[in-house]
Amino acid sequence: MPDRRRFGRTPDTICILAVLTVVGAGLTVSRQVPPSVLGLVPEPLALVWSATFTASAGLSLAGVLWRDHLNGWGIELCGRIALACTCLAYFTALAGKASNWGSAIVVGLILAVGVASVWRMYQLLRRFDQFKADVLALRAMRQREGGGA
Repeated sequence: MPDRRRFGRTPDTICILAVLTVVGAGLTVSRQVPPSVLGLVPEPLALVWSATFTASAGLSLAGVLWRDHLNGWGIELCGRIALACTCLAYFTALAGKASNWGSAIVVGLILAVGVASVWRMYQLLRRFDQFKADVLALRAMRQREGGGA
C-alpha cells in the first residue's frame, strides 16, 4: 500500500499536524482564541471552533500515524473533514481581518492546510473505493474457484 507512504506520512504533514495539535491544545486550554475569530463570533462559539480545530488536527495526525492502513485511513478521513471545514472558516476570518500584506503567509498557510485536507479527503475516498473493488474482485475470484462457496 504505497499510497500511505507516498502521500500520508510526509515530514511536512506530520510536523504541521503536530504543531496545529499542540499549539491548538495550549490555546484552547488557556481560553486564548485568535482575535480574527472573536471578531466574528462570541467567545463560547470561538472556543468550540478552537477545540474542533485542535481535535481535528490531532485526529488527522493519529490517522496518519496509525499502523493499520484501513483504520488509519478512516481515522484520518474523519479528522480531515473537520480540519478542512475549520481551516477554511479560519481562512475566511483571517482574510477578512488582514490589514497588511505581512499577514499573507499565515493566511496562505491556513488556506493551504484547508485545501490540502480537501485533496487528502479525495485521495482517501478514492483509496477506499479501490480497496472495496479489490475485496469484491477477490471474493468473486474465490467464489469461481470454490464453486460458489
